[in-house]
Amino acid sequence: MCSSDLFVFSRSGVDYLLPVTFILGWLWLALRYAERGARRDLCGASLCLGLGLYSLIASYILMPIYALLTLALLRQRRDGPSSYLIVIGTLALCAVPGLVFVATHPEMLRTVMGRYDPASAEAGTFVSSRLATLSVFWSFWDPELLAINGGRMLTGTGGVFILAATAPAAIGVVRALVERTALSVVLLGGLLVSPVPASLVNEPGAIRRALAMLPFVILLSAYGLDWMGSVASATRRTAFVAGFMFVVNLAAAYRPQLPLAQGYIRAATRSEEHTSELQSRLHLVCRLL
Repeated sequence: MCSSDLFVFSRSGVDYLLPVTFILGWLWLALRYAERGARRDLCGASLCLGLGLYSLIASYILMPIYALLTLALLRQRRDGPSSYLIVIGTLALCAVPGLVFVATHPEMLRTVMGRYDPASAEAGTFVSSRLATLSVFWSFWDPELLAINGGRMLTGTGGVFILAATAPAAIGVVRALVERTALSVVLLGGLLVSPVPASLVNEPGAIRRALAMLPFVILLSAYGLDWMGSVASATRRTAFVAGFMFVVNLAAAYRPQLPLAQGYIRAATRSEEHTSELQSRLHLVCRLL
């Protein structure tokens, strides 16, 4: 499992993870359309984006951006105007009920937006507000947050992704940059824009607002592993050693910030009370066996 966040938030009963379901549906159908060219797949991908608008307030920004990525996919395939109309028309049609509701209940939008603290709230000028937004955006790419110690997570004892997943993810990114296929365009583009809505809120590193990153990083990790399995053995060994050294260097660079979960476990096992309790439970298990 590449991401502890995926496990934690899927069991916490909050709505931050809801867009991920629609993103996965869009990815599957859009990439299947790129491979097979069936219009029903394109309609389904567009429908996932349209319905995803109502999953989370951040989706009002994310889903139209993913629609633009779909249009870029169509451009790469050299599709005709009808394909573009399917994407734009489906998304617009799904957005109509929401637009009507907002138009008839303007106080709802003010109430919802009032709960957020935009990055521009503490800035007096346009330039400084944009710099604040960029600073928040950059915080989501902090290696310490992603792989070492996600202190703003519910657990606080690990990164957003497990440390071992950073190597195949990095290989997947390099492969995507080199090959520039439909899959690579969607995965890289989707990953880059995923923290954009969260960057508009003045809360750096709040990964719960950028959980849309999860499927893209996980799929890029699989993309990297797929490449390692398809190349010659010498190249595979070289990539493995390079990935291993990457993980080791990352852990060494952030050693002071590594979570103390293992230290807590060692401290607990040293305590006499915990040791005696553990021994009694082991004896009970042995008797049952």
